[in-house]
Amino acid sequence: RIFLIDIFSQLLTVSEVFVVLRAAGFNAGFLTLLGIEAVSRASKIASAWVPARIGVDESGAVAACALFGVNPAVGLTLSIARRVRDLIWCCVGLIWLLRENCWQHPMLRKNSRNCEKDSRNKAVSPYFS
Repeated sequence: RIFLIDIFSQLLTVSEVFVVLRAAGFNAGFLTLLGIEAVSRASKIASAWVPARIGVDESGAVAACALFGVNPAVGLTLSIARRVRDLIWCCVGLIWLLRENCWQHPMLRKNSRNCEKDSRNKAVSPYFS
């Protein structure tokens, strides 16, 4: 079952490469897409020690695209699209955290819908006790 989930997630990342390359005006076959994703992923794994992988994702995607005969600018576009995707998900997570983490800050506590008061008039979360 875990293997099938992993295969599905790999197909999603390859489809992300497909969408970005298609939007950039480049048509590529499945093996080219898979190769670009594999080289990009290998560069990420090899450089996990770099803080926030600054520059690594970009150079890995550029190198992967150049290796498979795709314009390197498309690789840069791919890595920037992934950074934007990560930023969007970080913002979604922060918004969720601010809405649900009502027991931490008094200002958030009094305006939150999900907080209840206990006998000492202290906000408690319905999710954690």
